[in-house]
Amino acid sequence: MISVVSILRVAPEFSSDSSLLENVATIFSDSDAAQARSTLLMAKVEDFHYKRRKAEGMEQENSSVRAQIQNLTTEYDTNEDEVKRLEEKILEHRAKMASLMDEAESLEKKLLSSRRDTQIVVDEVVSLKEEYGKWAREIQESDEKQGECLLKWEQLRRLFC
Repeated sequence: MISVVSILRVAPEFSSDSSLLENVATIFSDSDAAQARSTLLMAKVEDFHYKRRKAEGMEQENSSVRAQIQNLTTEYDTNEDEVKRLEEKILEHRAKMASLMDEAESLEKKLLSSRRDTQIVVDEVVSLKEEYGKWAREIQESDEKQGECLLKWEQLRRLFC
């Protein structure tokens, strides 16, 4: 960059006292830094949205599991009443109840595990949500800095034309 600035200074169409020529390296550096920051923040925002969608999906799955547990519990109660009324089928119904209990316990374990996983993701989303506003402001600042750099580039371009 120094050699380009030196060449431009000796060119007859440019004024040697132009402050824009002194700031070319700074403009490049500021532009690169603003672009890198903007890219990083956009990735963080996208990651936040992904994790939020994942947490919502896990919550829907938990709701479905809770409904299945409720359905299995209702079915268990129905079968228990039927066992009392139909003593001749007690063994058959007890086997069915045991199976339903195993399935309900399995689903309950899955629900507990899923709740822990969901809580971890929800905690992370809450943590990231607090930073979300900060990222949005930093993106705005980065965009403004890029705009300033583009304006300086336009001023430089006009000097060359």
